[in-house]
Amino acid sequence: MASNDSTNGWLIGYNETNLAQQGVFCVTPNGTEGAIWMGGAGPAVDAVGDIYFSTGNGTYDAATGGSDYSMSEVKLAVSGSSFSVLDFFTPSNEAHLSSKDLDLSSGGVVLLPDQPGNFRTKRYRLTKPARILLLNRHNLGKNNSANAIQDINFNRGGYWSRAAYWDGNVYLIGVSGPITQWTLNTASCPPLLRTAAQHRTPIPGERLRLVRHGVADAARDRSGPHDS
Repeated sequence: MASNDSTNGWLIGYNETNLAQQGVFCVTPNGTEGAIWMGGAGPAVDAVGDIYFSTGNGTYDAATGGSDYSMSEVKLAVSGSSFSVLDFFTPSNEAHLSSKDLDLSSGGVVLLPDQPGNFRTKRYRLTKPARILLLNRHNLGKNNSANAIQDINFNRGGYWSRAAYWDGNVYLIGVSGPITQWTLNTASCPPLLRTAAQHRTPIPGERLRLVRHGVADAARDRSGPHDS
C-alpha cells in the first residue's frame, strides 16, 4: 500500500478462505511514509512462505535497532497472525535517496531459481534511480550497499516495473529505455547484458511479460502502461 507525507506503508495479510484479516505490518510504525508500491507488482514469496518487498522514501532507523524500514528491501516471516522481519537491505546512502524521492520501491522484486556458484539464492530489484540490484536472499546485507552481489546503473530513466526471468535470462524494461536481456553468468555471479531491443517506453514505463513458445525460446510481450 502506498502512502503520502503524513501516512505509512502497510502490508496486510488475509485468510485465503474467508478473507479474515490475519496479519498487519507497518513499514514505519514510529515515523511516516515508507510506501510499498513496486510499480504495481505484488510482494514475492519463497518456497517456505517468507515474503519479500521493497519500500519507498520515509523514516528509517533499522540500522540503529529501530523498527522503521523506509528505502529498504525487507524479508518477512509469517507466524500465525503476525509478521516479523527476518532480514533487510538498505543502501548506505538511503538518507540522500530519501531526500531526493529516489524510491527503492519503484520496481518489483523477482526471486530467481537457485543458481550455481557462491550465491545460490538471488533476487533481482529495480529502482527509480536507475539501479539494478542483485541480492542474496538468505543474507540481504543490512545497511551496507557493498553487500549487494551486484549494483548496476543502466537505464537513466529508472525502472517502474518488475523484471521477468526465463531459462537463465532476466528481462528488463525501463522508463524511456529499451527492453534488455541479461544472461546470468554463474562463474562470476553478475549478469551480463546480452541484447537490447530498439523499442523505448514512455513514462511511466510498461509491465513485462514472457510467453513461452515450445521449449526453446521466449517472446517478450508488452502489456501496456500503468499508473504507479
